Amino acid sequence: MKLLIIPILLITFLACSKYECVKSSAPDMIGEWIHKSENQGYHYIYIKKNGRGHMNGKNDHGNTQDTQARGWYIKEDVLYFSRFHNKAEEDKFTINTYPTVAAQQIATDFNTVEIGEVYMVLNNRVYKKNN
Repeated sequence: MKLLIIPILLITFLACSKYECVKSSAPDMIGEWIHKSENQGYHYIYIKKNGRGHMNGKNDHGNTQDTQARGWYIKEDVLYFSRFHNKAEEDKFTINTYPTVAAQQIATDFNTVEIGEVYMVLNNRVYKKNN
C-alpha cells in the first residue's frame, strides 16, 4: 500500500506545481472585479486574500451564473478558476492586462474606468476593481 501512495503523491505534486496561486504570483488581483456587458448584464470575479473565491453574473437573456468557492491560479498568463477545471472555457481567462491604475479614462459600452481607478483586462474585457 505504501508503494502505491508514493507515486500518487509524486504525480499530484508535479501536476500541481505548474500552477501558481494568485495570492503569491499576482497579489494585485486580490479583490472584487466587475465587468458590465450590457445595461443589466454583469460578471463579477471575487478573489480573496487566501487565493480562493467565486464568480457570479447575469446577462440580458436573464441567464445567471453563481459558482462555488474554488482556488484561483495563474499559468502562462492565463487565470484559472481551479487547476482541476482548466479545460472548461468559462473557467479560464487570458490575462491581456494585469491590474493597472488607469492613466486615462477608459470608456466601454456599459462601464467607464476613471483616471486613478484600478482595472485589468481578461479575455479582451475590461474588469474594474470594485473595492
